Amino acid sequence: MVKRGSRILRNDFLIMSGQELTPKDMKYISRMSELKDLQMVQTTLSDSDLMYIQNLRKLQNLAIAETKVTDSGMEHLKNLNELTTLELQKLPLTDNGLSVCRYMPKLEDLFLSETRVNGTFLSSMAEPERLKRLFLDGSQFNDQGARLIPKLRGIKCLVLSNTQITGEALRYIGNLGELESLNLENTNIESDDLKHLGWLPALRILILRGTKVTSLNAIPMKSLPGLESVDVTIPSMTTQELEQVRGRFPRLEVSAYSGGNLVWSTRPPKAAQRPAALSDGKGDRAAPPPK
Repeated sequence: MVKRGSRILRNDFLIMSGQELTPKDMKYISRMSELKDLQMVQTTLSDSDLMYIQNLRKLQNLAIAETKVTDSGMEHLKNLNELTTLELQKLPLTDNGLSVCRYMPKLEDLFLSETRVNGTFLSSMAEPERLKRLFLDGSQFNDQGARLIPKLRGIKCLVLSNTQITGEALRYIGNLGELESLNLENTNIESDDLKHLGWLPALRILILRGTKVTSLNAIPMKSLPGLESVDVTIPSMTTQELEQVRGRFPRLEVSAYSGGNLVWSTRPPKAAQRPAALSDGKGDRAAPPPK
């Protein structure tokens, strides 16, 4: 029986966190044939341990974070073709390991925060147009990987914060007709780059905090007709200037940050808060917390 801090909520749901795994533990897990959701965080899970997971054919959600897993173990996941959510975070994974996604035609949510992927794995995905949420924050994603973003025709939430992208990447993000939330926090995006966003009619949330965007005038409002909330880093404004912003962008909620602190907002003070990325009913796995 699995023990030492694990938590079985149902016969189809298992969470294991902060513990050392033994071969006995893994053999027990391999016999949980009805398992649909498996989360293994801060455990001693290794590449060889993944062979015990490979026959859990009913798995729909798999989360592995802060373990010993590398590219070498990813091949053990190729039989998990019912996966809709895959979380591989804070792992030394590269695009070579992520090529296993070609065996996962139902994948909709992919979380690769703080990995070593640069985005080229997108070319090997089985059904890239099915992907709804992609988190690459803190990864090595770059402009070369961004060239493959147009494959993600059904993407709704895209998080590229703390990556190596520049304005060149925005050329490939534009025209994603279903994109609702875009996080570009702490990237090298500049004001003039925003003109490359193109036509994004469904975009509601745009996070530019920590970028080089210094003017709200740079936001192409005409090509972003659904925009509701913008998060930026702009110096403090006078009351008069703030009212001018409210007058010009009456339907837009703007929050400005400096040094990690909210310095002004077009929302009433009591309601002012940093907008979160689209959650799709999974708020606990949505946007990374503010730094």
